Amino acid sequence: MSTSIEFVDYVYENLKPLGDIKCKKMFGEYGLWYKGKFFGCICDNQLFIKDTDSGRKILGKDILFASPYQGAKEHIVIENIEDKNTLIDLIINTYDELIK
Repeated sequence: MSTSIEFVDYVYENLKPLGDIKCKKMFGEYGLWYKGKFFGCICDNQLFIKDTDSGRKILGKDILFASPYQGAKEHIVIENIEDKNTLIDLIINTYDELIK
């Protein structure tokens, strides 16, 4: 199953307040960058964010993990894309951790 462009647009609209967000089609699915740093992807109509300590702290104990595609490391699966404040906080903190 591949991701619909409607779902990509929906995710992108929720991430727009961050500013420097890029979404690029890759291998039939979509990669996500913030300030030039890859932080996640959209695969099979699901949003995946790289697993980080800060992400685990922000989301608490009810985190779902899965691989976005066969052979990939597990990522955090974002189930509540509508919670823009938490999503934006998660991405900023993930970015900060990834650039260290």
